Amino acid sequence: MAASTETPARLKIGVITSPHGVRGTVKVRSFTEDPDAFVEYGDVTTHDGGRVFDISIVGDAKGTLLCVIEGVSDRDGAEALRGVELYVLRA
Repeated sequence: MAASTETPARLKIGVITSPHGVRGTVKVRSFTEDPDAFVEYGDVTTHDGGRVFDISIVGDAKGTLLCVIEGVSDRDGAEALRGVELYVLRA
């Protein structure tokens, strides 16, 4: 049986797939029923809740959301977030 990546308190809602452009925008693959709604579920964090992301959706591209994350202002910062899974509190 495969181990779940979800914790009892948190639910995975998406993953940062790659940078988009040079100004820090990232592509996010949303796992929610309504892809645009994932930022409305409350604080978006890492799996352990150690980092909270202030995310704004600014568009879409080929099935992914284009998002701006507060504090990320260049491609290097966006690249450093590649593969980061995004979670919200399950409640």
